[in-house]
Amino acid sequence: MKNKFNYILLGYFLFAGLSLSAQNQIQVEELPQSIQSDLTSSYKKYKVNEVWEIEKDGNVAGYKVLVQRKNNVLNLKYNLDGILYSKSKSKSFTFDTNERVKPRDEGNVEPPPMPNL
Repeated sequence: MKNKFNYILLGYFLFAGLSLSAQNQIQVEELPQSIQSDLTSSYKKYKVNEVWEIEKDGNVAGYKVLVQRKNNVLNLKYNLDGILYSKSKSKSFTFDTNERVKPRDEGNVEPPPMPNL
């Protein structure tokens, strides 16, 4: 009987904890004016790569903006009032025209020695 109760309780928490969320890509112009002005003042040296509208249970819950400067990418999350509540850094793995390209050494390169067996 105790085992059955645990499964019912687990099922309830799984069902109650489920919420549908989605992200829809939008244009910068579709952001609220407060977020647009924060981007132009605080991140004017950054390029806006992507803008996402975060939906939860069918309603807009916030916005996610990816901005890039050289090879640094910032993941900015705003609430509906335009207040920045999360900022995280990540390294860009795409080629950026501001990066220096190192020339390859195509000289006489010897392969590493084979191990003695």
